[in-house]
Amino acid sequence: MMAGVERKFFQGGSTGKTPKYSITDYHKEHFKTAGEIMAVSIVQGGSPPNISREWCYGYISTGEMDRDSISKEDVTDPELSQLMEEVEIAEPEAMYDLLDRITACGYSGPATWERKEEIIKGRKALWLKRGDPCEDNNRE
Repeated sequence: MMAGVERKFFQGGSTGKTPKYSITDYHKEHFKTAGEIMAVSIVQGGSPPNISREWCYGYISTGEMDRDSISKEDVTDPELSQLMEEVEIAEPEAMYDLLDRITACGYSGPATWERKEEIIKGRKALWLKRGDPCEDNNRE
């Protein structure tokens, strides 16, 4: 049962998984059901699910998120990960070429070379915000 929950609702590698972004599953309360299955497994003496990344477990168990502790490796969205890498290595003149993709991801500040760290940090926060509804539903 837990393997099915892991396959259907989580993504990531062997270092930990995060909930998949699925507004449909969220609206149908599938994440809540997955959380209930995990809780019942633990209450009945089963092994606890060992699939979440540390930040994800912390958020589910405490309801608070330490956004500063999120690393680039925690972002499992391939498009955002690639953009973050490109911004990180970009030279000043290359930032202009990334402008459309940066703004398409929701960044509204000046996309300048001097603000590379802010852009990267903002992309991590965006990715987490996209995952929050799933986490909130799962935590219930």
